[in-house]
Amino acid sequence: MLGQKEQDTNKKIWMWMPSLYIMKGLPISIVMLLSTIVYKRFGLSSSGVLFLTSWLMLAWVLKPLWRPMVDTLFTRRVWVIALQIMMTAVLYLLSTSITNDTANSNIFMYFLLLSFVGATHEVAVENYYIERMRRQVSKRTSLVKITFYMLPLSLLMGVLIMIEGNMETLSRQVAKSWSQTFLLLALLSAILTLYHIILLRHKTDKMPMIYFMDRRHWNRILQQRLYTFFMKPSAVMSVVAMLLYPMSVVLFSKISILFLFDRESYGGMGLSPQEFSFVEGTIGAMFLLVGIVCGQYLVMQRREMKYKWLMTLSIIAAESIYLYLSYNISCSMTVLTLLVSMSNLLIGFGFMSYMNFLYSYSQGRHSSAHHGIALSIMMLSFMLTSMFSGYWQEAIGYKNYFILTLAVSLLAVLTTPVLCRKKDVRKTNI
Repeated sequence: MLGQKEQDTNKKIWMWMPSLYIMKGLPISIVMLLSTIVYKRFGLSSSGVLFLTSWLMLAWVLKPLWRPMVDTLFTRRVWVIALQIMMTAVLYLLSTSITNDTANSNIFMYFLLLSFVGATHEVAVENYYIERMRRQVSKRTSLVKITFYMLPLSLLMGVLIMIEGNMETLSRQVAKSWSQTFLLLALLSAILTLYHIILLRHKTDKMPMIYFMDRRHWNRILQQRLYTFFMKPSAVMSVVAMLLYPMSVVLFSKISILFLFDRESYGGMGLSPQEFSFVEGTIGAMFLLVGIVCGQYLVMQRREMKYKWLMTLSIIAAESIYLYLSYNISCSMTVLTLLVSMSNLLIGFGFMSYMNFLYSYSQGRHSSAHHGIALSIMMLSFMLTSMFSGYWQEAIGYKNYFILTLAVSLLAVLTTPVLCRKKDVRKTNI
């Protein structure tokens, strides 16, 4: 039985952890998903959309470079609150920058700024979580973290895009509807920020060892973390797997969104924003979350090693569904919803095998920092792969592009044995 004091502590944890992870997932959902849809609605080609939005991943690639500063300067709470205030301000500025039905440089600048704020905020949130939960981490909290981290994706793809679509239908102005949509996001961010200012406590927020503007110290920390990361056993093969395994998923993920939006004359499904928000956003996002939770459950039960190949094959099956849809663009809305939902379920379930590989490789000394480096390598693969995927799609069409995606998925098959290798390292949060 838990003591009264411990029960009270657990209740307080459940008051701040869900909302904190919603805020953590909000920037990356906006940058990686909503920016793609915004540019597409403004009439940019697939190649232009994906080339621009790929650069927005740069912040997550470079994040380990300034992580030592976040780890050693000020308190955890100060970083979290300050970055959430900045996030709210950027979202408001983004809403005011959308003035006409064309994509301008200010929009990209604010998206880029949001990406750097969001990437740094992720570090701050994880540091705060580790500080507060060092002795209370459980399987339940891990599931809650990933569920609420993914919740903004469902919110943006479902509710928000439906609201934007309705406003666009009423006003007949793309820019005005998107400006109001980002204003709603800024309001949501402001409410959650105020909630965290009130709720996140000061008493246990310990001041780390501070080295004000001591760049040499930060450089030593960074060099030590990079050296120990790349000196792990089988580092070369592991890093190669980190780069190659997700390539087919990256090729598939953003193009699948554009495929649903594109007109039938271009080989797409021609969905309206309201239809997209229902098919991909509401039902599809729910199945994606179910797939992720199922995959994470296997990981927590330490059964994923038995199912590594099944999880890899589920990714291939998910991509095959869109190949089928590209040859049947006139299918009914019911069939489309079922197939998209099944694809999301499979992709969410299968990709957790790769995410667990990043986590297991990072265990040992500096595990938290090493996990950040592994995620940065993943984001580098995302960035480089998606940058030119739009050009390839325009050159060969959706049908051939999804065939190309399946061919590239062989890289995941070839690197799956690396993911299956067992790691025997000491777990720590240092």
